[in-house]
Amino acid sequence: MGRHIILIIIFALLAFASAVPGDFILDDYIVIVNNRIVASPGRIGSLFDKEAYLSGADKVLFDRGSAEFGSGEATYRPVATLSYMLNHALCGSNSVCFRLTNVLIHAANGVLLYLLLLALFGIPVFSLLSALIFVVHPLSVEVLCCSAFRPNLLALFFSLSSLIFHLRSGKKGKAGAPAAAVAGYFLAMFSKETALFLPAAAAFCDFLQGGRRRLFERLRVYAFYAVAAVLFLIIYLFLMPPQQAVMQGTLRVGNNLFRMFDITAFYLKDLLVPVDPLFIFPFQLKYSLPRAVCGAFIYAGLLCALVRFRRVPPPFLFGLLWFFLWLFPMNNFLYAFRVPVAYRYLYLPLAGFATAAAYPLWLLWSGRAALGNKLRYVLPGAFIAYLLVLAVFSNINWKNETNLYLSLERKYPGSPFSQLGMGTVLTRYGRFAEAKVKLEELLRSSWKLHKNDLSVVYRTLSIIYLRLGEYGKAEEMYLKTLEMFPAAGAVWGELGGCYALQGKYDLALESLDRAQELSPGRGTLYFKKGMVYLLEKDVKKAGDQFALLRSSSEGPEDLAETEYYLLLDKAGKSVYNSLPGAESKLLGFIWKGEDL
Repeated sequence: MGRHIILIIIFALLAFASAVPGDFILDDYIVIVNNRIVASPGRIGSLFDKEAYLSGADKVLFDRGSAEFGSGEATYRPVATLSYMLNHALCGSNSVCFRLTNVLIHAANGVLLYLLLLALFGIPVFSLLSALIFVVHPLSVEVLCCSAFRPNLLALFFSLSSLIFHLRSGKKGKAGAPAAAVAGYFLAMFSKETALFLPAAAAFCDFLQGGRRRLFERLRVYAFYAVAAVLFLIIYLFLMPPQQAVMQGTLRVGNNLFRMFDITAFYLKDLLVPVDPLFIFPFQLKYSLPRAVCGAFIYAGLLCALVRFRRVPPPFLFGLLWFFLWLFPMNNFLYAFRVPVAYRYLYLPLAGFATAAAYPLWLLWSGRAALGNKLRYVLPGAFIAYLLVLAVFSNINWKNETNLYLSLERKYPGSPFSQLGMGTVLTRYGRFAEAKVKLEELLRSSWKLHKNDLSVVYRTLSIIYLRLGEYGKAEEMYLKTLEMFPAAGAVWGELGGCYALQGKYDLALESLDRAQELSPGRGTLYFKKGMVYLLEKDVKKAGDQFALLRSSSEGPEDLAETEYYLLLDKAGKSVYNSLPGAESKLLGFIWKGEDL
């Protein structure tokens, strides 16, 4: 067993070690890089503060909450946030460290899958093949390279741990195992909410080991699971939800029922042929009737397997049920504001796919299939090697966002997500003219963007126009953003800076006053109002604003700095002479984050 565990870890590292040296990407910037909780381990109490859990849209647009706010998560996942805090405490904002942690958790999940299958079926080689397929499968690359998708890794880690303790709890001399199983279930749910369905997997494990009698013998343990689930739902749905959550579709069962067959067939195709795995969203995955028909046959086959379960080999049946148990809630139960079509949603189902795929390979290896002695070794090894090679090559696309969006553009020419992604990346790198072309093309296209995506396009274009000196266009984009989100305090603040750059000081102050009503006490707004008063040569009022800034707990943030630099340039050094030492203090505050 020890050699098998070492082999699983080695294969996991072989497949994804080249993914470790890479940058933060996608949701990492909101959930980790700009997350004040992550950067301040002393604020561990924020894990229990609902104002600390605001979605990305809340954080970027609304400037809501106190100085401690801002996990950037759309859902309450404190276990994942705690893991980010520990990562940051060990190695700071080092993307390599975060990615390495993800790969190590993935390897641990492979080991846990091996131990679970070994405890269930007692077949070492079958358990090993399942774990190897799981750890080298290329579709895990999205979860491993984007640290903000770690909830999937942790949910599987604690789910598998819970099931292992659950199996041990039925043995004599294992008094603490039931409590450990329930604790693992609780941690899994607070890593990712879809772990709520774990007791169904536990029940099937019990059924495989002892039939219905075993289920009745374990009713006490299931009662504890039920208590844990109810407690989780009370906390998750009523005590901790943020006021501006984007995840408004919680518990709306069946929203994606009609597309479930189509999506399942698509996922299975890519699980078997995982070439160039990027990520998919509904406007890339168009509905396909033939694919939906195939998906319907797949579900019909699953129902037949359940009806005649005694004729289906237990390891294979376990793999099928695990796969569909986790795939169904991803497609239908808990989703944010779009149809959930992304490879990270496959991470938990992947353990079941690996188990089901390993069973025929084990039949070949064990000589129970009618093949020659050479083929029985070659075919299992060739399938694992095939996945391993694809995994190594898939890592290249996920090194940084530039590689990612360029690859996405090649795979899906004209894709709105690739255009939006490249536009934001080019803006971050200061390539404003190129970013402008990408985003303007996207607005002219026929794609119907979601409200949140459209607001990102407008706001990013506002920053681009400001940098290019096109203040009138920047104002237009800000106003369009505010038409969609009139309570977006951060956008009102940026519009105020835009008005100031055009010399519209009255409008600037009105916008900044509106921003302060929506986001009281924000240091960024004191700074901007001070700059506007400096531009008006009203030194006394400017001094009052900077005094308020000194007493506030925060200052300018990255997302709102564009107009600060421009306002500083416009104010000119002669204005600073009116306030002794103001120039060095203000510049130091902006560029280095120093206190005034």
